[in-house]
Amino acid sequence: MIPLWLLGCDVPTDTLLIPDDSAVPRDTAAEDTPELECTGDVAAEVSATGVATAPRLTWTTAEATLSWAAFTNGDGLTRTTRADLVDTMHSNVLLGILPDAAWTYQIMVDDGGGARCVGQGSGLNGPMPAGVPEVTATSTPGRASGLTLAPVFQLGAGSVTWLAIFDEEGRIVWAAEAIPDFGEPSLALGAAFAKDGQGVLFSAQAGSEDSDGSINRLGFDGTFGVVATIPGLHTDFVQMADGKLAALTWEVRTVNGDDLLGDHVVIVEPNGTLTDIWNSFDAMPYIPSDAFLPGFYGPDPEVLDWSHVNSISWNEASNDLFVTGTGYGAVARIDASTGEMRWLYGEGIGDFPATPGFSVAPHSAELLADGSVLLFNRGDYVSDPVNTCSWAAELIVDEAAHTIAEARRWEGDTCLLTTLLGSARRLPGDVTLVDWTSAGRMDQFAADGTSVWSASLLAGHSFGYADFLASEP
Repeated sequence: MIPLWLLGCDVPTDTLLIPDDSAVPRDTAAEDTPELECTGDVAAEVSATGVATAPRLTWTTAEATLSWAAFTNGDGLTRTTRADLVDTMHSNVLLGILPDAAWTYQIMVDDGGGARCVGQGSGLNGPMPAGVPEVTATSTPGRASGLTLAPVFQLGAGSVTWLAIFDEEGRIVWAAEAIPDFGEPSLALGAAFAKDGQGVLFSAQAGSEDSDGSINRLGFDGTFGVVATIPGLHTDFVQMADGKLAALTWEVRTVNGDDLLGDHVVIVEPNGTLTDIWNSFDAMPYIPSDAFLPGFYGPDPEVLDWSHVNSISWNEASNDLFVTGTGYGAVARIDASTGEMRWLYGEGIGDFPATPGFSVAPHSAELLADGSVLLFNRGDYVSDPVNTCSWAAELIVDEAAHTIAEARRWEGDTCLLTTLLGSARRLPGDVTLVDWTSAGRMDQFAADGTSVWSASLLAGHSFGYADFLASEP
C-alpha cells in the first residue's frame, strides 16, 4: 500500500502544491510558484471503492518516480495525496471530497528535475450512504486545518455505529458502518486515523473480562480487517510507535470481601502478543465508599464499579501513557516501557494531596508540549444531575512541589452535560478540540475560548472518542 498524505488549502483549483524534501508536502499557495502546464503523458483511472465518497485514482508512469495527485474537494479546496515510494504503479484513495460533488485532479511527478504535471481529469463523487445522521455545522477563521474522525451512534440497543469523517467546515465527507463481527453491529466507542494513512482503527468492546474484544481496521476504501483480539477489551485504545497499541481491559477481583471491577493497561505488539503492564488494583488503594455502585458490569450486576478507567493516551516524546478513571477522579502517568507509575492524582489518593478537586470524573488526559495536562472533566452529575456541566481544563502540574493548578478551561456556550465518555485534545495553532460525546456535539476552541468550529448531531445521537488528522493551513 502507498501511504496517503492529506493536505488542504484555500487556493484556486489550478494552483499546484510543489513538494520539498520533507516527508509531508507543504502548502505553497502563498508563494510565488509558477503555474505548471499538464503534458497529458499520463492517463489516470477513476474507480469506485466500498465507500461511495472515496474514489480511487490509479495511474502508471513510464519510469519509477515519485508521483502524487492534487485534487479538488468540490468546494474550492485543493487537497493532495503524497506517496513516499518511488514506483511505476500509483494508487490513492481520495479522502475529503464532498458527496455528489464534481471534482478535478492533476497527476504530478518529480523525477529529480522538479515537479511536473503529466495528466489531468475530472470525476463526479458518489453520495453519502443512507442512514448517516444529520449534522449541523459552523466554522469560522481560526479553526485548525484538517479532518476530524468520530464514531456516531444512537444511545440505544442495536443502533448502527457510523465512523464519520468531518471536513474543515464540519461537513461529513466519509462515513461507513462499523461492522467487525461478520455483519453484527458494534458499538465503537473509540476511533483513530491509522498511522499508515490508509484508513481508520476502531474498537469493539468485549462483553466481559473473559470474552474477546477487538481493535479493527476499516480502510478508506471500505476494506475491513481485525488488527488485534484482546480479552476484556473496553472503552479506549491508543496507537504507539512501531505498530504497537495500548488498550484497556477489565478484571473482576474480590478485595476485602467486595467484588470490584478494575482495569488493566495492556501493550499489543504487531504480532498480537499482549503484555500486561499496569492495573488499578496495584496502583490504587481500595477505600470503601457508597460512590462505587453495582450494575455497571453486565455479566454480574452485583460487582461494584470501582476504578472505572475510561481513556488512554500516549506521549511520544516522553513515552508515557496517561489514563483517567471516574473512581477517585484519577489521572495516572505511566511509563510505557516499564509500567511504573510516575504519578497519580485523585480525590483522597495519589501524589498531590494539597490541591484536590481539579479532576472530577475525568475522561481524557493529554500531556502538552509545555508539560501541562489537558483534561476533560465529565463532572459529578450523579450527585447533582440538574446543575452539573462538563468542561475541559488545562492543568499546570508541578511534580516537584506536588501541586496542581488550573490555567484555562473550556465550558462551551451553554451548559453541556456529558454522561458518557467526553474528551479534549490540543490541535495545531493552540486550538483545542472538545468532544462532548453524549451531548452530540464537538467544538474547536481558539485560545481565547471562542468556538471556531462546531458539529452537532440530532437529539439522541452521540459521538464517541474523536481523533484529528492535521494538515498544513
